[in-house]
Amino acid sequence: MRCHRCGQENPEGSSFCFRCGSALTVQPQRIMDQPQTHQKPFGIVFVAIWNVLSGLGYLLLSAYFGLVGSFVAGLAGSITGSESIGTIVTILSILSFLLGILILSGAVGLWQLAEWGRLLTIWMRVIELILGFVLLGMGLTEEARQMKVSSVMSISGLFEAIVSIAIVVYLVQEETKILFQQGATLMERQWASRQRIFEPPSPQVPQPFPPSVPSAAPPPVQPQSLPTNLTVWLEVIQGPNVGQRLFVLKPISVVGRSSESDIQILEPSVSRKHFRLRFERGQFWLENESAQGTYVNGQPVAQWHPLKDGDYIQAGRVVLQFRTQGRV
Repeated sequence: MRCHRCGQENPEGSSFCFRCGSALTVQPQRIMDQPQTHQKPFGIVFVAIWNVLSGLGYLLLSAYFGLVGSFVAGLAGSITGSESIGTIVTILSILSFLLGILILSGAVGLWQLAEWGRLLTIWMRVIELILGFVLLGMGLTEEARQMKVSSVMSISGLFEAIVSIAIVVYLVQEETKILFQQGATLMERQWASRQRIFEPPSPQVPQPFPPSVPSAAPPPVQPQSLPTNLTVWLEVIQGPNVGQRLFVLKPISVVGRSSESDIQILEPSVSRKHFRLRFERGQFWLENESAQGTYVNGQPVAQWHPLKDGDYIQAGRVVLQFRTQGRV
C-alpha cells in the first residue's frame, strides 16, 4: 500500500505510513471492483443443480398432466361417465407445478447462500423423500408387475429417496450452516469482512512530513494506582480478533507480542514489547519501546504521549482504540 504523500510502500493492510505517519485510507469502490475469488463448495453447487433439474422435471410433468393427461382423462371420463379422473389429473398438474416452482426457488436461494434457500430445499427434499417411498411402494404392487413397470418405479423411488436423504443430511451439518449466515450472500459477507479494515480520517491540514509528537510532559516517575471507578481497555480495530477488548488492569502495562507482556497481541508485525501504558497524575501516558515506532492518531510518538478516550494507537499492522469509562 503506497502512501499518497511520501510514496513509501507499506505492508498490505496498514492504516498509517511507517515513514511519515500519514493515514492510509482504503477506497471502498476499489474493493468492490476486485474480482470475487471465493468459490462455492461442491456440495452446494451439486444440490443447486439437482434442484434445477428436479424443478424442471416437475414443471414438465405438470405440463404433461395439463395437456396429455387432461385429454386422456376426458376420453376415459366419456367412456366411464365419471368426472373424478379429470379432477385427479387437474390436482396432480397443480401440485407438480407448485413443487417445480418451489424447488427452483430453493435452487436460487442455495446459489445465493441464503438461509431461506437452505430451509426450503430441506423441506422440498423431505416431500420428495415421501414421494420416493410412495413410488417405491407402488412399484411393488401387483398392478405394476402386470404392466411391467415394477422395476422402473421401484428403482426410481429408491434412487429419489436416497438422494433426498443425502441432501438433507448435508444441509443440516454444522459446516454447511456456517455458509448461510442470516441470509447474507457471498459478496455481502466478503464486503462486511473487508469493512473491518480501519479507515482513519485524513488530516485536514496537509503537510509533506508531519513532525514527531513532542513529549507533552517529563516522563512520569511515580505511577498511581488505577481508580476503582475507572475502566480502561484497548479495543482491536484492525488485526487479530477485531472487536476484542483488552483491559488495562495495572498502572503500568506493557503491550507487545511477548508472553511476558501484560497485554499480549499475537501479530508478527508487533514487537515483543511494543509500547507501555502508564497512569500518572490522573492521566494515561503512552511510551514507545519499539524500533519501528508507535503511532497515536497517525502521528509517530517520540517518547511519551498523553492519551485521551477515543485515541487510535497503531503498533505494526494492529490498530487499537484507547477507551475509558468512568471518572479519574
